[in-house]
Amino acid sequence: MTILASSNTLMSQVKSDLNSKFDTQDLGPVKQILGMEITQDKTTGSITITQTQYLKKILERFQMTECHPVTTPLDPNVKLNKTSDNAEPALPQLVHEYSAVIGSLNFAAIATRPDLKYTVHELSQFMSNPSPIHWTAAKRALCYIKGILNLGITYLPLNLDPHSYSDANWRTNLTDQRSVSGYTIMFGGGAISWYSKKQPTVTLSIMEAEYKALSNTTHECLWIWELLTELRIPPNRSTLINVNNQAAIKFTVPCSIKAYRYPSPLHLRAHCF
Repeated sequence: MTILASSNTLMSQVKSDLNSKFDTQDLGPVKQILGMEITQDKTTGSITITQTQYLKKILERFQMTECHPVTTPLDPNVKLNKTSDNAEPALPQLVHEYSAVIGSLNFAAIATRPDLKYTVHELSQFMSNPSPIHWTAAKRALCYIKGILNLGITYLPLNLDPHSYSDANWRTNLTDQRSVSGYTIMFGGGAISWYSKKQPTVTLSIMEAEYKALSNTTHECLWIWELLTELRIPPNRSTLINVNNQAAIKFTVPCSIKAYRYPSPLHLRAHCF
């Protein structure tokens, strides 16, 4: 059990109450939980979460401990596409190994490694029938991990107003032509929420793809704002969302929405801003 408290006095009170009802043992400051290592620096007040031991076990499991590290989880020069229907189906052993790699990486991508989120999303699309090209891409992700096993997220008791980054890639998937939305929300100098997922419908322009991603980011920011308010640490200012598309930014202005005579699903998304 992990106990969090705003003061040492309150912490001692909670421990005392638990000891009066249960047979407990105090193991001191938390160092590991749910496969994550937690490091606290009392000088700076920082907290760092990593998954070094878990990632080492992944490399050992798939016999990649001696691989050569690479600097990117995916090869930017390789476009991954669905295996052709005319091609022979993948061997059951390859399907099992490929799915095991993606599942192992997914836990790290969810817990402490936002840099793996898009990679897991991209590779998971081919789990039913992976080709040798997909298997090579999965092993490259393991090579990437080998180079930065100790990478994690550090939180500081500073900059406690959340801010976020929103982005989308437009029609990079040649199979279904759908774009991918992504965002990262920062708090205390570290990421607290990140997302990478294919959009449910095909967009007709990069502006529309970016606008949909911006809508998803806004929804998450609103939820985090409510969560922080319930925790009695409400933000002091509005949440800044960084977007790299001027057309999508201008489309959030109310007057630009009113210029259209008939509403559409895209226009309805403006109500979340």
